[in-house]
Order: sequence, then C-alpha cells, then structure tokens
Amino acid sequence: MDGHIGNVAWDRDERAGRSEGDGKKQRRGSDAMIDTILAYLVSLGIIGAGVIWIVAGTNSTTSVLCITIGVLTIAVGLISLLTELRRGR
Repeated sequence: MDGHIGNVAWDRDERAGRSEGDGKKQRRGSDAMIDTILAYLVSLGIIGAGVIWIVAGTNSTTSVLCITIGVLTIAVGLISLLTELRRGR
C-alpha cells in the first residue's frame, strides 16, 4: 500500500500545517501569532469586564453583588491570562 486512499495522500505536509499523529494540525508563523494575541486579548477583556462591574458597583450606591461579580470575573480573567502565559505559545 502506498499511503493513498482514493485521491487523498496521508502523512504529508499540507498548507494549513503538518499532520500529527492525533489528527490535529500544527499552526505556523502568523497563524500561531494571531492565536496567541487573540488569547491574551480575550483574557484582558475578561479582566476589563470585571473592572467595569466593580466600578458600576461603587458608582452611586455600593452594591455587594456587583463588586462580587467583578472580583470573580477578574479572577477568571487572571487565571486565563496566567494559563496562556504559562503555556508560552
């Protein structure tokens, strides 16, 4: 068998990335950079949303619920950001 089934060749490089054993594609160059930047921006956006919740909770009358949601949202954003930094893409 020569590694072909129909018109599909297996175990060779393709435009989107190199085939791996688990069926996932490796991203190259600018695609990997865009994915990294997008992951950081999403994490920072989550942290920003938490800051907005805290500011909204302290604006006119202090709302414990808003401040609690803000703190939890910031915690989730920080965990997401630290996970991406640790992954070190």
